[in-house]
Amino acid sequence: NGDTLVAAGKTYASSVASSAAASVTGTSFEQEKMTGEGADYRGMQTSTRTGRACQPWDELKPHIHATTSDRYPTSDLSKNYCRNPNGTALTIWCFTTDPSTRWEYCSPLG
Repeated sequence: NGDTLVAAGKTYASSVASSAAASVTGTSFEQEKMTGEGADYRGMQTSTRTGRACQPWDELKPHIHATTSDRYPTSDLSKNYCRNPNGTALTIWCFTTDPSTRWEYCSPLG
């Protein structure tokens, strides 16, 4: 009957919405948790608060830097994820791909 079909549709839609929300970023909400200044942050944010793309940590262009995984082996400086490698900044940050802006703060995805 029609009521059963509507109920089944609602259940399916709710399931799809939940799955989509969990996979939008390809990460779990648990990874996006951050405490304090974010030295423990291991999420997948790749852009700054103003929307600039983050420069990969292992690249030295456009900004030359010494913040490398060799110097900060426990900070997970992988790809271009925002991090706070030595925990001394106010929050997570990254070098940007914008030659005129060396670095900016980020916010976790969650």
